[in-house]
Order: sequence, then structure tokens, then C-alpha cells
Amino acid sequence: MTGSVPAVAGAIAASVRKVGHAEVRSINSKASHLGIKAVVSAGEYLSKDGTISSGQVLAVNVARAAGEQVNMPTYAGNAAPTVMLMSARVLPRSNEVEVMNSLGANTNAGRAAGAIAEIIRSEGSVASIQALGAAAVFNALKSAAIAQTYLDDDGKGKKCYIIPYYQENASHTDGREAKLYNQETTSQVDGGVPKFNRQFWLKMFAVQT
Repeated sequence: MTGSVPAVAGAIAASVRKVGHAEVRSINSKASHLGIKAVVSAGEYLSKDGTISSGQVLAVNVARAAGEQVNMPTYAGNAAPTVMLMSARVLPRSNEVEVMNSLGANTNAGRAAGAIAEIIRSEGSVASIQALGAAAVFNALKSAAIAQTYLDDDGKGKKCYIIPYYQENASHTDGREAKLYNQETTSQVDGGVPKFNRQFWLKMFAVQT
């Protein structure tokens, strides 16, 4: 996958409008980070033009294509790159019980995947993961892909989907308590000048297929 976030987001949105889904292939952390950010923007485009209603979201299922051959001189003599396959589609929005945690670039992806799978196996439960930076986001995507293999092993036909979103933490210059902002919450900060710290989150949940 190549291009800017707006360009990739436009392509994702166009594919969803035309055939109902979009496939994104990315190699390693930088491209995967760009791809998942493009999904956020594509969701915004589709909401604005009415393709996605207020009761729907654009979500992605992630798979890791570790055995795929990549013919790129950059990787000559190095470990084979990780290829991520993201499938984006529109799903109904629902209210779930969230379990929130953070995931870093050095978090063990296998252990994180086990925890994610355990959470989302329970009907109505969601794992919301905060990931700071491209490497952490890439690790979260790898964890989701591994969690999908655990769900496949269960044999119950469940798919792990991700809703990526930004959440802004607004704090006052005088140090008063911060408030949270995201695409669904637009309440005003009372008095003072707010300082915004934009955070990236991935909401993971299981869908019965």
C-alpha cells in the first residue's frame, strides 16, 4: 500500500460505496499505521455522504500473511517483512461493555492476543486498546490477527473486528482535571484554555458470521 492517508481513505471509501467492502494490504509498521488511520478517515467520509448511518461504523478484520513473498530490495538479507491484510466493511453500531488497556511497541503480541480473545469471546464485551505511535499500533494489529486465529480454533464462526478512532484528552492550562473528546463526544471545556492531546484507540469485538 502506498499513498497519503487522504488518498488511501478515498480509495477505501470508494470501494465500500461500490462493492460494500475494501481490502488494504500493508507491509510492516509505517504502512499499517497509515492504513488504519485511513480507515478512520474513510469512515468520516462515508458518514458525511450518508453511506454510513448514525447506527453504523466502518470496521476492519485483520489477518497476518506472514508467508507471503515480498520482492523488495529493502528487505534483502533481513528478516521477511510482515504483511497485514485489512478487510474493511460497514457493521451495525452497538453498545458493549468495554475493557480498556494500553499496548506498547514491546508488548508481547501473543499474550495480548490471548487477552483480547478472552475478552471478546464473551457476548457484548469489547477490548479497547490504546496504542501510541506506529510501532504500538502495528503491534496491536498483529495481536488482533493472532486473536482471530484463536477464535478460528474455537470453531464458532466468530470474527474479530476493529473500530479505530481518535480520542482527544483536553486539559486546562491551570492543571484542572482533563475531559475526554472523541467523534461522539463534543462537550465544551468550562473556562480557561484547553490543551489537546490526541490519542489513538482500537476497539476490538467479535462478530458472529
